[in-house]
Amino acid sequence: MDTIKIVFLIGTLEMGGTERQFIEMLRRLDRKRFVPHILSFRCQGRLREEIEALQVPFTCLHVQNTRGTLNPISYLRICKLTWDIYRYLKIETPHIVQSHLFWPNIHSCIAGKYAGVPVIITGRRATMSIHHQKFRKYTKWHYRWLQNVTNRWATAILVNSHIIKQHCLEREKFVTPERVHVLYNGIDPTPYTRPIDSIPIKKEFRLSHDANTVGMIATLHPRKGYRDFLEAAALVLQTYPDTIFLLIGRDDGIKSTLEEVAEKQGIRHAVLFTGERHDIPELLSVLDVQVSSSYIEGQSNAILEGMAAGKAIVATEAGGNPELILDGQTGLLVPPGNPSHLARAIVQLLGNQQQRKQLGEKARQRAATHFGIAEMVQQSEALYQTLVHTNISTSLHTLPESPESTCSNSPTKK
Repeated sequence: MDTIKIVFLIGTLEMGGTERQFIEMLRRLDRKRFVPHILSFRCQGRLREEIEALQVPFTCLHVQNTRGTLNPISYLRICKLTWDIYRYLKIETPHIVQSHLFWPNIHSCIAGKYAGVPVIITGRRATMSIHHQKFRKYTKWHYRWLQNVTNRWATAILVNSHIIKQHCLEREKFVTPERVHVLYNGIDPTPYTRPIDSIPIKKEFRLSHDANTVGMIATLHPRKGYRDFLEAAALVLQTYPDTIFLLIGRDDGIKSTLEEVAEKQGIRHAVLFTGERHDIPELLSVLDVQVSSSYIEGQSNAILEGMAAGKAIVATEAGGNPELILDGQTGLLVPPGNPSHLARAIVQLLGNQQQRKQLGEKARQRAATHFGIAEMVQQSEALYQTLVHTNISTSLHTLPESPESTCSNSPTKK
């Protein structure tokens, strides 16, 4: 086989952590051996610009909304979407269909099975903290049922931390250890290790040269624990009243609530909302301490970026964070959902410049030696080849009948 054709099924064109990893991998994928195609639920978003710049074939399905509860109307929409994906796969005949998140996983398994795709790769990108079950989006029985049923048809499940593999094996059905592959996120350290002029950022946000600066990089979403971050900020300000707190990320509907929290805490003057930014190395350059207060994580790209930049990091023990940060060696870990613990760790680092420097340098070294983007791409390519060579012959013997559907609208190629 000269080349392997891969269809990547994605649910959104907004640039989140999973999407950034996907683009970095796509940018480095060996085009002599692999032919990527993108099939997207949505048609517009920043990710599309990145895809088109890479000259990768792109098709969108004009899906308006994938959120909400299951009901007869949404069920019909799900069936129609699966039918459209099935027809696309029958036409394109890829060797692999790959997805990363919940709804793309469900659709790729069903459509991929009936379209006779030899290799179906799904993903798990995050898990709740073992200690906190505040966010239960996909724990209702019908979501669990969908995931368990479609697990039967996944050739492989890709996860980005060992804790996610553990949760997958413990909490899902029809999953075996040999089908779950751990592939860590990767990062190119170059943008974070080059000389950076921090003066423009300081001028933009009017940061004084002697002020402590603490920042968090994440979409403004409840699962990221921003409320805890603000409550911790109020405690930190009791010890270091000149500290400024940067909330760096796209608003996912909670900015106004967070502003109210800051007002009630009496710390609005010390809190800056930057919005979505694409100059992360420059923003990191002004931080004394980086924080991740998430309840749910897989493997945090923001933490990886901070490690590559040599930042002193305080993070919760959620998801794969302990696989990134070695507590007391490359950063500090605290329990999720505990603002007082978070505040104490921040205060500890603000009061000890030498410790910040030591933790940051060891974090930089760990990022470079354990989480390189080149290694991630090489491991992905090796897995693709192994799965195709293992499954391509058996899949040609028996193909299932196509699913019945009354839907008639076709996907739109761009």
